[in-house]
Amino acid sequence: MAQLKVSPYCHDLITKKRWFLEAPPSTERDLLDGSGACWCRHTKDAVGRDGQVVDPEDCQEGRSCWRKWGSAAGVAGIREGG
Repeated sequence: MAQLKVSPYCHDLITKKRWFLEAPPSTERDLLDGSGACWCRHTKDAVGRDGQVVDPEDCQEGRSCWRKWGSAAGVAGIREGG
């Protein structure tokens, strides 16, 4: 049985290329186009809910607002809407 590929990146990391992905991203190249533009789904900005910069290098497991790719659960430790 094939093992499901899991992305190291936060579910809430948004990029232009994200909408065209056929599988979870495994590299920055999978996510970023030539502009390098990315933002947080919650803040709609280049700064995440934790006040830190949003980019594939930083939006990985261990960050306080990180969510597993494909996760439908709320953000642990951060109140929704705040």
